[in-house]
Amino acid sequence: MKAEVLKPEVELDEDRLMIEQAVSGEYKYGFITDIEADEAPKGLNEDIIRFISAKKNEPEWMLE
Repeated sequence: MKAEVLKPEVELDEDRLMIEQAVSGEYKYGFITDIEADEAPKGLNEDIIRFISAKKNEPEWMLE
């Protein structure tokens, strides 16, 4: 069995700071995936159902 090596608290804080800096900055490598997305307001009502149905190209009779 291998013994765990525990880092001192100061090193953990430095590691955490380095990780936060790395993930909070803007992406700098130029790869971007532009994904088209539709958004609907929160909640569920007849208008939202019609919106979803139109996106799925469902026949009109399904809304009756």
